[in-house]
Amino acid sequence: DRPDWRLSGQGVFVGLLPESKLPTSMPRHPGCSSVGKARTSTSGDPSLTVTSTGCPGVIIEQAVQLSNSLLLWVQVRSDDDVTAERVLNSVQTRGI
Repeated sequence: DRPDWRLSGQGVFVGLLPESKLPTSMPRHPGCSSVGKARTSTSGDPSLTVTSTGCPGVIIEQAVQLSNSLLLWVQVRSDDDVTAERVLNSVQTRGI
C-alpha cells in the first residue's frame, strides 16, 4: 500500500516476463546483510529462489519458468521468514 514498501516494510511484487529460461542469478539488495544460497527446484515448474535477511526483515525472490516463453517473478518482503515463506507458497497461477 505504501510507495516506499521496497525500502522497508512488508509487501509482495508479482510480475510476468517474456523469458525462455530461468535467470542464472538473482538481484542483490543493498540493504540486506546476508544473501542465502540459491535454491533450484525441478519438481513441477522449474524455479530459482533466494532468501536475503537483515534488510530489515526478510526478502525472498523467486523466478518460476511457467512455459517455454513465460517467467513468473515473485518478491516477498516480510518481518520474518516464516511469513515470507507462507506468502510465497500461496502464490498460484491459473489459466497461463
